[in-house]
Amino acid sequence: MNASRFYLIYLENVLDFLVSTLILLSYAMKEIKILLIILFFSGCLPIPQQKRAAPMEISVHFINVGQGDAIFIDTAKDDMLIDCGNNGKGGVILDYLQDLGVQDIKYLVITHIHPDHIGGCDEILRGIIVDKVLMDGQGDRSDSYRDVIKEIDIEELIIPETGYDSSLDSARWEVLKANIDSNNPNENSIVIRLIYGDIGFLFTGDCDEACEDEFLDDDIDVEVLKVAHHGCKDGTDNDFLQKTTPEIAIIQVAAINKFGKPHQECIDRLEAAGVKIYRNDLNGNIIVKTNGNKYTVETTLPLLKQRFKDSLNSRTRGVLESMSIFRENSGN
Repeated sequence: MNASRFYLIYLENVLDFLVSTLILLSYAMKEIKILLIILFFSGCLPIPQQKRAAPMEISVHFINVGQGDAIFIDTAKDDMLIDCGNNGKGGVILDYLQDLGVQDIKYLVITHIHPDHIGGCDEILRGIIVDKVLMDGQGDRSDSYRDVIKEIDIEELIIPETGYDSSLDSARWEVLKANIDSNNPNENSIVIRLIYGDIGFLFTGDCDEACEDEFLDDDIDVEVLKVAHHGCKDGTDNDFLQKTTPEIAIIQVAAINKFGKPHQECIDRLEAAGVKIYRNDLNGNIIVKTNGNKYTVETTLPLLKQRFKDSLNSRTRGVLESMSIFRENSGN
């Protein structure tokens, strides 16, 4: 047998082997597929689970600016600032935002023209990028008002009507009440409800007395209430509390103020409704965090108090404790 004949026979045998092997493999793969299908439907194989992303958390900061309002809503994508405290408080707010790493604000809401709400907004507009400014549309001759108006470009300004709504990342917000053309600026306050998942917030500006009646027909059940007008006795009445059913209430107020706020009548109504009260004068900055399912509350004053207490020697600490300086106060 010559060499070429030998190699031809050899190649034929190799080819037959490969073909047989492929046929066997194809049958084996069919059997394996059938076996896997049987195991899958019998529950013997685990079903791969797709990992769910953790829910986004938003934080609502009730910034301690003394006798005035300043509320910062922080989400992963968009931010909103509601009011800026009194004249000279814009710097306090800017420092606070800088500590949070905030570089711009999508919405600045100025609820009404009183200085303890609009006063620091000119500093905010000069100190950080603001996309849109919402105002109630009422004019004023005060320096506070004029200083702010000078800083606003016309394309930034929105005068919302009741029902105006938009989003902050995955949260939604709505103007429940806009300017009602009252001679009392408090009653013209822009009132905003923020909803994220199952958690609702109500920001009321200085909307008290007749102002509250403007939106009591709406469905306004919320978990967190910013108490109107720094806890004025004329607002947050029983009908309002029955309609809103808040679990916690935040009062933005200074420890010493000439108005005597919060008034005891307001405190009594909140307590009777079973609402837990937090106050800037007693709790410092108040931060409410929520993932849309539940919420937590953090305050800064107890932490600062504890650090101060830890820094004292035992004798000084004992004297102050005997004077109840370190007595815990729930904010109620």
